[in-house]
Amino acid sequence: MPRMKPDPVRATDAVAHFASVWSSAATGEEVVPALTCKEVDALAGVFRAAGAQEAADAWTAEHTDTDTGCQGHDSEQDAELRKADGNGGDDFAPGDKYSYCIADYADAAALSLGKGWAAKPGFLGAWGVVFTTDGRVSLRLYADGDGDGPTGDLMVEDCTGEGADRLVPSFVLPDFGTPHTDGEMSEWGDALAQFIGSVWGGTTSDLAVRPR
Repeated sequence: MPRMKPDPVRATDAVAHFASVWSSAATGEEVVPALTCKEVDALAGVFRAAGAQEAADAWTAEHTDTDTGCQGHDSEQDAELRKADGNGGDDFAPGDKYSYCIADYADAAALSLGKGWAAKPGFLGAWGVVFTTDGRVSLRLYADGDGDGPTGDLMVEDCTGEGADRLVPSFVLPDFGTPHTDGEMSEWGDALAQFIGSVWGGTTSDLAVRPR
């Protein structure tokens, strides 16, 4: 049987339909006791992708409150104990809190800037370089760990040495905060592309921001 090619539209519809059918609390109570931590996390991820955050939280809570021997999630009691210990309840598995590295932001910006632009990652993705293929512009995108800006001081350095580092103003960035989906990262890329174009200029074709 020939292998079917992925269909993003049908996949999106299928995820939404799955979430609408499976997201009830009663279904969770029936199914969750038989699931492992990884299986619950996978289902919660599908729910979140469909916008069913409450279902994701409910299934995870049911899992932690059930006698499954779960070692990978906090019960409400465990979370309260961690807050009392001063951790603020912010213990995350790798990738849970930040889904993308800085190099991904650079890739998204270059994609939005369009023809004539490219990007390459820095060490371990800790920074990214956005540049024109003709060598006219080369910019390093990085996070200033010592900064105190409202967005953590996202910076752009002019690698040609012709200008000072520029702070990306918080008001030009998406107001939903940290991106966790490709669509949200695309919005960050558009915002960064607009900022880069406004500061470093370029021809219309170079700085044509990809339509949403």
